[in-house]
Amino acid sequence: MKKISLFLLSFLILMGQFSYKTTLVLGQEQQEDDKSAIREVVRIFYESAGKEDFTTALSQVSPNFTCVINGETMDYNKHEAFLRKASTRTYKKFFRLSLLNIKTTNIEIKGNKASAAVSYDWKGFNRDLLEDKTGQKNRLVHFAKENGAWKITWFGNVDGSLDFNPDK
Repeated sequence: MKKISLFLLSFLILMGQFSYKTTLVLGQEQQEDDKSAIREVVRIFYESAGKEDFTTALSQVSPNFTCVINGETMDYNKHEAFLRKASTRTYKKFFRLSLLNIKTTNIEIKGNKASAAVSYDWKGFNRDLLEDKTGQKNRLVHFAKENGAWKITWFGNVDGSLDFNPDK
């Protein structure tokens, strides 16, 4: 009887360790899947916005989106209107404007919330100065998992601010 109890106890301990390790591995796989999904959300948003495809870009944004631009708090609808207006001004000033080298790094996930650093290069021909211009933007982006899909809920400069000036 003692051998059976010892065997049963050993078996249960091993199964507990197996279950723990399996859960740990599955958790790491889920984290990697979530990070890939977040990178894809960022890619779709910025590539689409860069092509003025706002329907596709905004499909990556949560209806609960909020941010502060030039001191004004914007919800999803205000942000959509701002994005379209800003794009019109920007594309009047720049010809062949494109966003390049979109990178998503430092992804941190906690449950159904996440944040990431996003950087991208831009280039375009400035119609006023009659010369090519380039630059880089760095953003901090927040996400939420809504109905099984990651969505952008907030973004700003790395320091948390977001000022938009198409003349820069």
